[in-house]
Amino acid sequence: MEKMKGKYLIKIFSLIVSKLSFIIYSANLFEIQNKVKFVYDQIECTGRINFKLDSRIRNGLIQIEDKRYYYHYGVDIKAIIRSIYNIVFKRKLQGASTIEQQLVRTITKKYKISIRRKSIELMISSLLRYKYSKEEIIKIYLLLANFGDKIIGINELCISESFNLRKLSDEECSYIIAKIKYPNVKKSSNLFDKFLVRRNLILNIITTQDKANTKSTWYSENIKIGAICR
Repeated sequence: MEKMKGKYLIKIFSLIVSKLSFIIYSANLFEIQNKVKFVYDQIECTGRINFKLDSRIRNGLIQIEDKRYYYHYGVDIKAIIRSIYNIVFKRKLQGASTIEQQLVRTITKKYKISIRRKSIELMISSLLRYKYSKEEIIKIYLLLANFGDKIIGINELCISESFNLRKLSDEECSYIIAKIKYPNVKKSSNLFDKFLVRRNLILNIITTQDKANTKSTWYSENIKIGAICR
């Protein structure tokens, strides 16, 4: 049964890839070039990312949004296959967008569900790696993210919430990351409970990593001390 599901999934995925390839090939090349240029121009307007990114925000964002961030080149084929499998066999909707794809959508403000739009988005996402490092892409995403109430970027959010970007608490880091998914959430909103669940999940990820890092540092220091004592 599992083998049949596997073959069926591969067949569906092959058809989708074939369709995407045809659309990309037949799409107006000039249009794609303009979109790529537009994305690059918007990125350059950020001032080439001249701030130090808190590792808790980086790690928390990756864990909650794109766990395989450092293992793909803008498009996560494995996540796409998993998403298709869950839709076809489990009737469960699961996203497969990478941080690069979310960045492209943030810049182009194109959210319409269509194969053509998705194809161009995938192409631009895969091109970003040729010009920017993974660290730069995350910083750019945070600088251009919409946090609601006309607040654009992590700098403006920190100012509006009276956060010190250089000295963020674990709670503030989790709040910032959660706001990316729920930018317009209010206490009176129906989404507020979901926002709190997400914020608490991120906070748990961050605090767990903090403890792991502390333990790792303690272990490393004691190994060094032990070596010196010998």
